[in-house]
Amino acid sequence: MKNSTKELMQQAGEIQDSLSGDILGLATYFRSAKESLNKDGMLSSKGVMEKEAGLKRKMEVAAMQMIADKHREYKEILSKAKASAQAELLREVPAVDAQTKAIFDADLIQLRGNIMFGTTPERSAKHLAELVEKASVHPSLAKQVQEEYLELGAAIAQRVGHSEQGMKLRNELLNGHNKLNKATKADGYEEAQRSLADIAEMENVQFISNAKYDRVFSEISGDNILKQFANDSERYFDVHRERVLRVQMQNPDMQGAAITE
Repeated sequence: MKNSTKELMQQAGEIQDSLSGDILGLATYFRSAKESLNKDGMLSSKGVMEKEAGLKRKMEVAAMQMIADKHREYKEILSKAKASAQAELLREVPAVDAQTKAIFDADLIQLRGNIMFGTTPERSAKHLAELVEKASVHPSLAKQVQEEYLELGAAIAQRVGHSEQGMKLRNELLNGHNKLNKATKADGYEEAQRSLADIAEMENVQFISNAKYDRVFSEISGDNILKQFANDSERYFDVHRERVLRVQMQNPDMQGAAITE
């Protein structure tokens, strides 16, 4: 069974939220390693500083890889959620039962005549509103008369002027059109639209909140590189390719750019 759009969106949110625990784990690793350096009696003050600088580069690369992996997974899940919501928008409405369809078609013939030959625009508009009510009971029926409503409504609109009463009638025709259009949608259509709007917002928002991570980024890296590239990890690995390779070569406990021990 496929995951629903909402479930996928929730998964994406959980991936983003889980990053804080992972970064905290890196900070704990850093503090422990730094403490070990400070206790190493074999190192001079300069040696400790050099080792700590190397440790911070290691933390920087590891953090950026962690962010990149999480962000990639986040975007992949959101892409699936978007596809799920779009599929819901395009889902075919179920067919109406034969008896309901036959009764509607019989009523439709009478209503067409009442609309087309109404003695006043107001009478025609009233019968057109009846058509909307009858068609709105099922999406298939609403779809059946959607185009016809526009034609009949346009004919009524041509019969009224631009007086206050005429504008009021045009507004009623527009409301009828909107109601009929809404009735053509399958159950879940509006929810899918809301989900797509939420997904777009999730895609556009910064994956990393600087306010949330600035302090720990400063602690484990000592400069602004993490802050600068946290929301652009792809560019980081392009711009700082040599630095990343050097850190990997200097640290055998790193697989790729991730710490494995």
